[in-house]
Amino acid sequence: MGSYCIIGLVGGTMRDQLTLDSKLNECRILYLTKKQITIAVEGDSDVLVFKQFYDCELLRFEPHGGYENVLNLINHANLTENNYLLGIIDKDYHTLSTETNHKYAQVPNIIYTDNHDVEMLMFESTAFEKYLSVLSQEHKLKSIPDARSFLFQRAEQIGALRLYSINQHLDLYFEGMDYEKFFDRKSAIINNDAMVAYITHRTRCEKQRTITQTDAEIISATREILDVGYDPRILCNGHDVLNLLSICMKFYFSNISTDELRIFCELLLAYNNSEFERTAISNNLNEWVRRNIPSHP
Repeated sequence: MGSYCIIGLVGGTMRDQLTLDSKLNECRILYLTKKQITIAVEGDSDVLVFKQFYDCELLRFEPHGGYENVLNLINHANLTENNYLLGIIDKDYHTLSTETNHKYAQVPNIIYTDNHDVEMLMFESTAFEKYLSVLSQEHKLKSIPDARSFLFQRAEQIGALRLYSINQHLDLYFEGMDYEKFFDRKSAIINNDAMVAYITHRTRCEKQRTITQTDAEIISATREILDVGYDPRILCNGHDVLNLLSICMKFYFSNISTDELRIFCELLLAYNNSEFERTAISNNLNEWVRRNIPSHP
């Protein structure tokens, strides 16, 4: 099935409730008639990754447009016996902040990605080395001994701003941003002042949101977040990493023009089953399926 949006249960209309009940009934019928389990995930990229490794006759992966919709669906299913519907959400910032409106590991029938999101799962795997071995230029990489750390050091600055936005309920506007507005090509670093100015400006102008903090206060706060030393695999957003990688492939690792979607697809093709099977999310998903379909090996 394609993506669709479920409005929140709390405060939702009768129409929203009927939509939700209809979806749950569909999932129950599939389980009772075909022993097919529905896996609710956040987005289309999650579906693409998981379908690589699972029998789609047994497990049906559906995108639901964000973690809030997945949680709403699972919370409603959990009101009665739920052995037919599992939710997978990104770890995101749920372990780093108490302000994400979700308490980590507190909802039954929800499991999480090992790292920030599925993009970071692939980036942390040997798929990244395979990608570079094919598409990078060796003489350019010699000056960058650890390309993964190189990208982490830059992406975590954006991650710190994302985390600050969540902690302070700023709702900064990151979607669709132009990373070259604050990536300094000459020095190959993130210009933190330019990044904050760019993000706050587009938040105020494009979303008409009020930000009471000054840019200087935000910059100081993000530096404090970086000083904590959070695990970059959790702090860094996979979309940020892949977009920065696309810039680096043009100017630092190679001389090719590419984009986030193309890199995602190429990493997915290089991401192998044996590595995925060693992840916690693979083990947790397999264990949940075994509990609810006893005949499943």
